[in-house]
Amino acid sequence: MEPVDPTTLRRYSLFGGLAEHELERIAPRLQRQRFAANQALISEGEQGRTIYLLLSGQVEVTRLRPDGRPSRVAVLGPGATVGEMELLDLHPRSASVVALEPVEALVLDRAELLALSRESMSSFAIMVMNLARDLSRRLRAADAELARRDRD
Repeated sequence: MEPVDPTTLRRYSLFGGLAEHELERIAPRLQRQRFAANQALISEGEQGRTIYLLLSGQVEVTRLRPDGRPSRVAVLGPGATVGEMELLDLHPRSASVVALEPVEALVLDRAELLALSRESMSSFAIMVMNLARDLSRRLRAADAELARRDRD
C-alpha cells in the first residue's frame, strides 16, 4: 500500500498544531482506502471504529427520518473528515456516508489512535481537542440552521 506523505495531513484540521515530527509519527498509522461511486463508507447504526479523511471525491451524509426515508445532512469533499463522533462517544454511527463518485480516503482506526495516546499523549490531546473544535463548529452551524428554519 502506498505510504501516506505526512505533509498531506496538513490539510486536515484534525492535525492542526502538530509539529512535523508528530505528523511523521502519525502518517504510518493511516491506511488509504478507495470507494466506488454509490459505495457506503459508513452505515447509520453500525458500530464505528474508524475516521475517514477525504482525499478526493465527494460523499453524501444522510440520516434516516422517523418514516425511514433518508434526509441529506451534507455533501463533503476533499479535506473533510467523517466518522469522528464515534471515536469520541463510542455510540453507533449517527449517519450514513455514501460516495457520490469514486472516493479516496485516509482511514484512522480507533486502535491506532489509542496506541498514539500511549506513545505521545501531547499529540493525542491536540488531536482530540481538534476533533472537539470541529464538532463544536458543526453543532453551531446546525443550531443556526434550526433557528433559521424556525423563523421561516
